[in-house]
Formats: sequence, structure tokens, C-alpha cells
Amino acid sequence: MAKGFPGVSCFIVQVPALQKKLARLSSRFISVPYANPLRSAHKKPLHSDICRNNRLLICATNRRERNSGLSLLEFLCSPPLCPARNSKRICKMELSDCIVELTDACKTYGTDQAQVRALQKVSLQIRRGEFSCVWGPSGSGKSTLLNLIGLLDTPDTGSVHIAGSDCATLDKASAARFRNEKIGFVFQSFNLVPVLSALENVMLPLQIAKKSPAEAKQVALAALADVGLSEQAHKHPDKMSGGQRQRVAIARALVNSPQLVLADEPTANLDSVTAESIIELLRRLNEQKHVTFLFSTHDPRLLEYANRLIELKDGRIASDHLHTNLKVA
Repeated sequence: MAKGFPGVSCFIVQVPALQKKLARLSSRFISVPYANPLRSAHKKPLHSDICRNNRLLICATNRRERNSGLSLLEFLCSPPLCPARNSKRICKMELSDCIVELTDACKTYGTDQAQVRALQKVSLQIRRGEFSCVWGPSGSGKSTLLNLIGLLDTPDTGSVHIAGSDCATLDKASAARFRNEKIGFVFQSFNLVPVLSALENVMLPLQIAKKSPAEAKQVALAALADVGLSEQAHKHPDKMSGGQRQRVAIARALVNSPQLVLADEPTANLDSVTAESIIELLRRLNEQKHVTFLFSTHDPRLLEYANRLIELKDGRIASDHLHTNLKVA
């Protein structure tokens, strides 16, 4: 059951409670590597504590420091530098803005005689708060890409960083906790437990996170209200329409207040009118809750709802650009 809502705390320290947190940090939190350091406009290694939204992201800054480890106290005492501004490339962004970073990720399935290269050296960064779409024909690598970002699979080569954490350092139990705490999932086939009501399905991630029954019920009811299903809370999935079931799945994905929501073909099993209403709901929740959304689709009608379009073709990124002419939800 945990696999469906598959978290470990990433290396982020709340600034107001910094002194208390530092006293409790274990030795494995003292040195934190980061794979792709920013450089300043003068091409010097950035040596800075980057603060945004009242959080401090701890990272090392150059190859020597990544290999040897940078003392947390040394890092905090170092003088801040400003990263280069006005970069026009999407892939160049401040570390504090980046929630997803893939570097040269490759994934191959099958045997030597029948290999399928699902992803080939894919490098990608997603900003916090984006509403992005991965699109392309069937077999282009969309689901594989989302599985790597969601820690449901691992790359053969390359690296995956989510919310500042190097996912290669997480064992299975840590990856499961990380998913539960940081990532929400919306699946094509809904993946609801048929013997549970809508409310009980939405409560599941909270129960896995060991919330009390009373708290889990209260938060789950609020999540169902956010997707317009307050009156359907006690219905079972087989008594609900496809659109209602997907709304339950969206409420379940958001109930733990994740930083990132991944939706793999969330409208594939829905009619066109319901599909557009689901995408409009996702975009509204993105704007209201400031949660990063990354969804995949092969339906060109849904592209006009996304702020950023990432096209996959034969396991490679064929294009990646911002989309400003958005459809009004």
C-alpha cells in the first residue's frame, strides 16, 4: 500500500529555528553535495546560503567541496554572492527555484537482443510553482520520465535531484518516505482502492504518514472540498463517474501538502469535456496552493493550459519552451 503513496527530509533547514535545528543535525547532514552548482556572472563558484520562502537550502559549490564535503558551519559563515541574472535559458535557474533536476538521465529496458532506450541523456530542470506539460506520442518516454522524477524507478546513468536531495542516496524505505512527504501522484487509471470510500482513499497517505485518525479525516475532507466533492465523500469508486474518481485521486495527491505533483496521462480515460475540466482544476490548484505540477499527455488540446511545454521524442527532449498564450480556465 505504501508504494502507491510513496519521503525523507531533504536538506532544508527552517531559518527561524536554525540554531535549534543545527544542534540536532546528525553527522550525515553536515556535508551536503549538490551536482550542478551555479556560477556567478564572473564564472566563479557560487558560495552562498540561498534563502527563499523562509528556508535555507544547504549545498556545496564546487567539485573539490563536493568530493571532500563542505562543513555546514563553514558554509553558513561564507559570504553570499549573487547568481547571474537575466538568463534566457530555461535550464539556468537559481537553486532555490529548482525543485526537479535531471542530469544526463538514461533508462533502458529489455535484454541485449531487445533493448528499448526509453530515455537518452535527458537533462531537465523544473521551477517551483510551474504548471508544466510533458507531451509527445506514445512510446516517447513520458511515463518513464515521470517515474524517474517520482522515484518509482531509477536511471541507469545520470542523476536525479528532487527538492535539493540526491535521490541516488536514498534506500527503498527512505525513497518511500520521500514520496509520501514531498510528491503527490495522479495516475491515468485513478488507482483508487475499490473497497474504500472517497474519504478513506484520500486519508490513506495521511495514515501512512502516521497522522491521527481525527486529523487525517479533517484534512481529507478539506482536500475533497478543494476538488468539489464534499457531497461524495462517503461514496465508493464504483458509484462515481470517471471525472469524480480522478478528482478523488487529485485530492489524495494533494492531501499531504506535497511540493510536487506528478500526473501521468491524467485525462486519458476521460471524455474531452471532462478532460478539460480536470486540467482546469489542476491549474486552479496550482495557482491557489503554489504547488508544482508536471503532467504528461498526448492530447494536443490540453497543451494550451500549460505554462511550459516539454516535448519528448524517441526518449530525448525535442523542444522545451514557455507558453504564454494560455487558455482561460
